[in-house]
Amino acid sequence: MVRAFLNRLFNDDKGRWGRPINSALTARARCIVVGIACLGLPGLARACPSLDAYYPTSGSSWQTLLPALTLLMPECLDSPEYFALLGAAQLNTNNIPQALESLERSLLLSPNNGAAQVDYAQALYSAGQIFPALEITQALLLREDLPPNLLTTLQERQQLWQSQTRSRGLVAEMAAGFDNNLNGAPSQSNFTLTLSGEPVALTLDKLYQPISGPYANVRIAGFYQQQAPTHTHDWLFAARNRSSQDSNSELLQFDWRYALALPVRRNQWELTAGTSHLMYGGSPLYSVFESRAKFRVRREGCQPYYELATQYQFYHGQNQLNGLESSAATGLECGLAQQQQIGVEAGVLHNEAIDQARLGANRGGWKVALRWQMQFGVGALAAQFGYTTLSDAQGYSEILANGVSRQINSRYLQLQYSRPILQNLSIMVNVNHQGQGSNIGPFVSQNTAMEVGFRLNL
Repeated sequence: MVRAFLNRLFNDDKGRWGRPINSALTARARCIVVGIACLGLPGLARACPSLDAYYPTSGSSWQTLLPALTLLMPECLDSPEYFALLGAAQLNTNNIPQALESLERSLLLSPNNGAAQVDYAQALYSAGQIFPALEITQALLLREDLPPNLLTTLQERQQLWQSQTRSRGLVAEMAAGFDNNLNGAPSQSNFTLTLSGEPVALTLDKLYQPISGPYANVRIAGFYQQQAPTHTHDWLFAARNRSSQDSNSELLQFDWRYALALPVRRNQWELTAGTSHLMYGGSPLYSVFESRAKFRVRREGCQPYYELATQYQFYHGQNQLNGLESSAATGLECGLAQQQQIGVEAGVLHNEAIDQARLGANRGGWKVALRWQMQFGVGALAAQFGYTTLSDAQGYSEILANGVSRQINSRYLQLQYSRPILQNLSIMVNVNHQGQGSNIGPFVSQNTAMEVGFRLNL
């Protein structure tokens, strides 16, 4: 059947396979049989017709022109104008992958085809490849043969695309709630100390016992992101104020972070540096300076990551508590069905005492954390849980539990539900629980807070 087809194709009236056939036609015939487009071979197909009738006019549209253009392909395999026009039709009917292929073929045939370059940049942008699109448009703007109206259009398009490589935002949250331990006091009020070898009962003053009451919480956070072809910059700052009737328990916190994301093939490095400062009762309590390096394996489904972090902890007025904490952790972040996200992390900790006289000296331990989020109706429900255990290398104090080595295990649970009520305004409900257990009484504490408020995205 193939031999008969070839003989009919080349007007072989004798129908003989062995008859000599022009070598160029033989090669072209083979290409047609296996479905491969071979360009530049003469004498096979009809010449590509004039394409003037296939450009959109007031009486036609790209949607109606696309089927007719598609039928012309066998006749126009070596026409850059045809593939530029076909790509434009596919682009304007939202067939982005096909448009990219057609426009690439046009540019392979004629690299300086300006119309194909304009549409190819648009197709790349529509496919999410903004930086190649910017590069092609910038090259177009340097051409001296651009029509004035097209020059203006390309300049406006370039400015719009460049603005989309930078984003910024501001979030304001205002909430009111109730906390059963505003001052973070120990859960116990009676302790037994060992003084001069004798047990002594001690009752904490009421000022140092748990104080419960309502509070108001105000938080402002902002971010700025700048994308580049090979990296991404992120800046974040936040300020929070919690006030209540107990002025000695007022909190004022400031945070800032800088992150640099560096894609490495299909993976990504994330380098972070930042500080946190906390004022308690109107006086500075502590400052933290930290740096992190995270390596993320980017793939579909679950993405594992590995992280190293260092944190310098500085306590104002109590320098003997200062420490240098380092950690190594690994985790997994997964996107699940029904718009759910889940993350799990586990790692080890080591806190080195800066002052050798620090009670308990160095300490070490481990931590685990779980994160979960899902769409819940028109709102979102999020939960976080963390558990950390630390042990001192030396006895903490001779007057507490006969100088045993202190062990601390802390946990936290955070629940949040948010629901949009206007375009940029959401209502939120937060529940936070923190607990700390220890083999030494003064370090046992817990508190639970619940608040209701609003979030405004500016």
